[in-house]
Amino acid sequence: MRTVPVFGVPPTSVVAHPIRVEGVIMTAIDVDQ
Repeated sequence: MRTVPVFGVPPTSVVAHPIRVEGVIMTAIDVDQ
């Protein structure tokens, strides 16, 4: 299991979750690897 940041944003959790960066909400997901 490894975390894959969407839009190059480093995630802060080990599950799919939204990330707020400078007011912009992005998404990071985990995938089986």
